[in-house]
Amino acid sequence: TIMAGTSRDRMTIRSSGVVFNEESQDTDFRVESDNQANMLFINGTDDHVNIGTGTDHGGRFNVEVGDNTDTAVFACSDSDANTGPVVALKRTVTGADDDLLGRIRFDGRDDGGNNTTYARLDTQIKDASNGSESSKFTLKHLKGGSEITAIDSADAEFVINQDSADVDFRIESD
Repeated sequence: TIMAGTSRDRMTIRSSGVVFNEESQDTDFRVESDNQANMLFINGTDDHVNIGTGTDHGGRFNVEVGDNTDTAVFACSDSDANTGPVVALKRTVTGADDDLLGRIRFDGRDDGGNNTTYARLDTQIKDASNGSESSKFTLKHLKGGSEITAIDSADAEFVINQDSADVDFRIESD
């Protein structure tokens, strides 16, 4: 096609596959569904992929639904007794002691419209030595506007209320 007066290759079909935007032009790719203008949207300029939205929510991969249905479902149809489905957060470089392996944040807006992380889960390499590997798992949440560590599990200890916050610890029975 012609783009800014110059002939540009936007799609190439080869026996090995189909390539879109091989010349790295400022071109987006969009697939519509019956009810969604941006069912699949690839932003060529800002390098992000969206499902269900044209909005970049700050991630390389953005998924949005406009109601309270499941946003993502990972299903496994294997009927054996093994684990499934599996979601892996994988750091693909050689780890070092104290590297953060992954973080899951639970974000929302407060009543003033400010973006807020209300809780998060962190995993960290404590010892990356082959054969002696150990890790740390932390659950943090907000209390009175400040982040507190609710659970901190590392090596040979499991700590509740690591930050000595003014919270109660309760175990209930019948």
